[in-house]
Amino acid sequence: LRESYDRLFPMLSQRFPDDFGGGGFAWDDFVWARSVFDTRSVVVTMPGGKDVTCLVPCADMCNHDPHAQLSKPRYSAAQARPCLEFHTLCPIKKGTQVYLNYGALPNE
Repeated sequence: LRESYDRLFPMLSQRFPDDFGGGGFAWDDFVWARSVFDTRSVVVTMPGGKDVTCLVPCADMCNHDPHAQLSKPRYSAAQARPCLEFHTLCPIKKGTQVYLNYGALPNE
């Protein structure tokens, strides 16, 4: 993790001072941001089949289970408004907790 930080900063702070603060981006801030991304991100299948890891509001509210009832979310522009689609992989009874398989997570 430290290698990533050292590779990115201070270059990003200098190139994007409005986003990362002209005075630098502290190690603790980087660790916090990385932990938010690592614990809240989901893999979304984009058109063409490419998987992209991103933050999806509310999707992280589903707990993880390797035998989840929901498919990996897919981006769809087929609707009037683009959206993410979650498809059920089996019947789900009313009142049952719904799970999502987070996939492999980094262990840094």
